[in-house]
Amino acid sequence: DCSFNSLSGTINDQIGRLTNLEYLWIFNNAFTGTFPSTVGNLSNLRHFGISDNYFSGTIPSELALIENIKFILTPWNDF
Repeated sequence: DCSFNSLSGTINDQIGRLTNLEYLWIFNNAFTGTFPSTVGNLSNLRHFGISDNYFSGTIPSELALIENIKFILTPWNDF
């Protein structure tokens, strides 16, 4: 959990290499840019929470490819 840490910058495409990641919690930081489509490679991801940042563009449609995902929370961004 990296929430509420005043982290900033962009999320690198390499995040898709974290194939054993189950929980991605980065709420309430200052991340910007688009969220990489490589998130679709995170086959073990169950919870995806990126709310309250400054992400733009669209929510990656590749999230729909993750069979076991149970929770997606994306509000308070610039999607």
